[in-house]
Amino acid sequence: PNADSMLQTAISNLERARTTDPYPLLGLSLMLVSGRRMTEIYSPKSTFRQAGEYSVHFFGQLKKKGDAVKEYEIPLLCSASVFLHAIHVLRSKQGGMVPNKPHKSYEDEINTRYGGSTRRYLHKLWPAVKRGGVNTGCVHLLRSCYASFVFHLYENSCSIHYLYKTVL
Repeated sequence: PNADSMLQTAISNLERARTTDPYPLLGLSLMLVSGRRMTEIYSPKSTFRQAGEYSVHFFGQLKKKGDAVKEYEIPLLCSASVFLHAIHVLRSKQGGMVPNKPHKSYEDEINTRYGGSTRRYLHKLWPAVKRGGVNTGCVHLLRSCYASFVFHLYENSCSIHYLYKTVL
C-alpha cells in the first residue's frame, strides 16, 4: 500500500549510506532498488559496475541456467552512482568476508551472518510488509516489489511474466 514511501525510504538510505548503518538497512534498501537476492547483495563474489545512469552490470547471479557464468545489465530504481556508493559502503563494512569454516558455502555463511537480522529489520523498516507466510513477509518479497516498479516505470508494454523472466 505504501510503495512510493518504501522506494523513497530505500533511496534516501542509500544516498546517505555510511559504514555505521546497520547491515539490514543497507542490504534491504539495495535489494529493493536492484531486485537482487539477499545472498547476491551480501556476497563479496557479486560485482556491480556502472552501465548507464540508472543501470549496472551485475556479475554473481545465484541461480543460473546450466553452468553459464555471465554478466547482466539490470535496471535500478535509483541512480547507478547512489547504488554503487552504497555497495561500496557495504563492502567496506564487511571487510574481506570469507566463510568461517572451509566446508561452508558463501550462501550458508551469508544466511547465518545476515539472514535473521535482515528478516527482522524488514518489518521495522517497512511495517506495511506483512509478517507471516512465505509470500507475505519475507525478504524475497522485495524482488516482487522491484519487478512491479520496473514494470510500471520501464516496460509496461510487455507482460509482467516476461519482464520477471527478463529482469530477475
